[in-house]
Amino acid sequence: MKKILLILSLLFLVACSNDEAKYDGAPLKIAVVGDIPKLNNEKIQFRTNFIK
Repeated sequence: MKKILLILSLLFLVACSNDEAKYDGAPLKIAVVGDIPKLNNEKIQFRTNFIK
């Protein structure tokens, strides 16, 4: 039981990181369900009505 708790707590600590992820690939198209979030990032653009 203690081993399982130790492994789970290590996973949670690794998953919570403040490192910024760098992406230099092609632009991504990601759907947002609900309201568009307010972000202060010039590299992120939101468009509405992408349904074809």
